[in-house]
Amino acid sequence: MEILTTERLVLRRFTPEIIQELFAHQPEKELKRLFGETGSHAYAVWYKRCKIGLRTHNNTFSFFQIRDKETDRILGGGGFHNYREEVSRAELGYALEKEADFQKGYMSEALSVIIPYGFNEMKLNRMEAFISPDNLASIKLVQRWHFTHEATLKEHFFDKGIFIDSLVYRLLKSEYSEQHHP
Repeated sequence: MEILTTERLVLRRFTPEIIQELFAHQPEKELKRLFGETGSHAYAVWYKRCKIGLRTHNNTFSFFQIRDKETDRILGGGGFHNYREEVSRAELGYALEKEADFQKGYMSEALSVIIPYGFNEMKLNRMEAFISPDNLASIKLVQRWHFTHEATLKEHFFDKGIFIDSLVYRLLKSEYSEQHHP
């Protein structure tokens, strides 16, 4: 099992055991949010994906469960999806659980190991983040990590009956310096 650690956090890469634990203990609403579906079929699909590797014919996922090191409480998840290995590009994604204490710097701390993992282990050249203009906390987070606003995609997502714009942020390997962590 691949594990990353920080001062307060343990990040465990998604494995079949983590999928089993999530489906056993998370409310159906959370499973729907995390995996897009629930039930025994969803569990079987995600368990198999983790067992053989989170990849499709052209995309690979590398996602970590974020836990409090002291209490072992699940705080959220973060990592990369829409990873295009042939062009060394991936989309950064992250979320804190509703029960997590917000404004405690957990996600910034998690990114302190996720971002270097992407550049060093996955050999990424480009990281992208697609963020709703209303998500000010996420915008501030990527700006602290020196992501650059590159574009606005109009009506990029459809959520709760409305189309939502996406702000596109990027961080290139040539722009990243491990000495300039926030």
